Amino acid sequence: MSAKPAAPFVARPQVEAPHYRPSSYLTPKRMASIGYQLQLVATHFPAASVLEIGGGGGLARQLLREEGHEVLPIDLDPALRPDVVAALPDLPLRGDAVDCVLCCQVLEHMPWEASRAALREMYRVARKGAVISVPSVQRGVALVAFGPVRDGSRAIELPALGASRIRNRREHHWELGAGVSLAQFRAAIAEAGFAVAESFRPVTWMYHHFFVLKKS
Repeated sequence: MSAKPAAPFVARPQVEAPHYRPSSYLTPKRMASIGYQLQLVATHFPAASVLEIGGGGGLARQLLREEGHEVLPIDLDPALRPDVVAALPDLPLRGDAVDCVLCCQVLEHMPWEASRAALREMYRVARKGAVISVPSVQRGVALVAFGPVRDGSRAIELPALGASRIRNRREHHWELGAGVSLAQFRAAIAEAGFAVAESFRPVTWMYHHFFVLKKS
């Protein structure tokens, strides 16, 4: 696997894709979400080669490279200047091409059956596992504790009251709790061959549900 060398993010503005400009796209919530991406890759897949699928403006990619990861970005939009222009569920890579797949807020942009096929494709190209996130509209509350020694937080999901609606109807085919249940999503993960090593919704943005997937 080959990747482009790291360069300062500010020196490579994504002028071809105005939607991803930092001033409008990188809200505090999205920045927190990117922080979790970096933390989960570093914790579960240290020094790993990473296949980044649908990385948007490229901030996570740049920070991973600065931490020493070899990153191969794939995206269907050539305006984002990925190394490879392609899209799930068909990746032009050999099996076990990378250590880890990073795929955050991507699967919901395709129909559910295609998302299931995409999970199987990620299993095929990853040697060790994946870090993924998908949107969730499941009702919940966040508890945050602050203290002089240790801080803590926890997201608690609440029972659904009637049918939930997809939050982003313009771009999403499904979201957890609307169109696809958490149980269905976990079943698709298992069907692909992965085991869930970690699953949580960060209190900083409970709309993103993270999963760390490992190959047995």
